[in-house]
Amino acid sequence: MEGLNGEQGRDFSSFPQKYNGDENAVAPFGPVGTTPFTSMEHPLKSVYNFYTWSEQVTSFIDDVVGGEAFLACNSIGSCVGLQAAIDRPEVVKGVVILDPSLRLLNSKRQNPFFVPLVTAFQKLLRETFVGKWFFSQVATEKTVSEVLKQAYGDPEQVSDELVKCILNPGLTEGATDVFLDFISYSAGPLPEEQLKILSFEGNDIPVGIGWGTADPWEPSSTIDLYALESCVTMTRLFDGVGHCPQDEAPDVVNAFILDFIASTENQP
Repeated sequence: MEGLNGEQGRDFSSFPQKYNGDENAVAPFGPVGTTPFTSMEHPLKSVYNFYTWSEQVTSFIDDVVGGEAFLACNSIGSCVGLQAAIDRPEVVKGVVILDPSLRLLNSKRQNPFFVPLVTAFQKLLRETFVGKWFFSQVATEKTVSEVLKQAYGDPEQVSDELVKCILNPGLTEGATDVFLDFISYSAGPLPEEQLKILSFEGNDIPVGIGWGTADPWEPSSTIDLYALESCVTMTRLFDGVGHCPQDEAPDVVNAFILDFIASTENQP
């Protein structure tokens, strides 16, 4: 998008000043505390951040869709979809987020005492041979299969085809650098911050939230907290489904997405 380039050119201090029309106010962001929407820059100046990904999504909408679009996102992609709605409300008609990542590595989630230790470990992985070795241990069919079986409510749904679909992109040139860069990313927005912004800005962009009750990583009870934001117009729990409901129960998830779109388009 013109004038923006990932984190560059963004005013990360503008939202707190506008909160409730009080230039001296600081926006509260739920369980994180009264944390301003600032300090968003990646400490390593990475290009792999939610702002860059948001621009990629909205560029796709501009170049391929050629009009408004709904976004359906899972896990860490939920933050990307919400950021796209914040950045380009004129092209995003609505966002469905499925089992959104709570971003536990974000520095605002961490105990302040451990932040320097986590940062040092991330730097070790990213800037030494240790990281490449670590990735080589992770990027195997066995490891990917084991991780997916943890994430899925029904491990039997983890097929060889699914494992290869997840693994193969990680075996391409440059994938190691992307992986290491991403796991060292402890800045950027949290999903509750993004929902707060969408609710406050008055962009009238609805958000639907679906969550698998068997998600071992992101507790489905969080849906009740997120549902308090005015931008959230529909929520639904998927019984017995894990972290990737669109794979495990596509019929249930597709029905939810269609219900969300229909409810949005029927609004006056």
